[in-house]
Amino acid sequence: MNQRAILVGLLLFVTMTMAVAIGLKNKAEERNPNNVENVLGDNWETSVSPIADDNDPIVEENKVQIVASDYKDAIKKSGEKGMPVLVFFEADWCGWCTKMKRESLTDAKVKDVMKNYILVYVDYDKNKSVARKFGVQSLPSYAITNVNEKSLKSDGGYLDGNGFAQWLDNPDMYEQPKEEEDPNKDDPRWPKPRPDDSPRNDRRPG
Repeated sequence: MNQRAILVGLLLFVTMTMAVAIGLKNKAEERNPNNVENVLGDNWETSVSPIADDNDPIVEENKVQIVASDYKDAIKKSGEKGMPVLVFFEADWCGWCTKMKRESLTDAKVKDVMKNYILVYVDYDKNKSVARKFGVQSLPSYAITNVNEKSLKSDGGYLDGNGFAQWLDNPDMYEQPKEEEDPNKDDPRWPKPRPDDSPRNDRRPG
């Protein structure tokens, strides 16, 4: 055999090997119709949504617990967001307050419903004027108010998670006024101004 014949034979062998390989690939792709590259081609970019893990926490959008730094801050936030305020009265010496904060207020049902409120902790010994405003006579005590500092609901005594969740769950109170209203507005004890009581421009006598 001369050199030319050998080269022609090698070329034919390589060509046949490539043809067989291409044929096997095409058959494999026909058996796998879900192959993304086979359907879309190599130049397409695909995005695959991650599979949710059962252990991943469920995050509720636009629903987080708002905790005020103090009572005044809570009232301010109530006016800004139009939400009720949950005032929890406590004291360092109150064992039931500590128990309720540690167990009841960390209960999943309580935490969920408390997101409808602006939460503020008020120390009874340091804020007795606020305690008197809501008639607090024992601890723990809790009250619901708004930007007008109106007592919408109040109670006292230890409640477990189920009991406190039921006490808080009142959708009728979830929306409150956003701006501070005149406490005398539409109050029958205060007469409405007459037309001639309206302010006039200051004029010097002619």
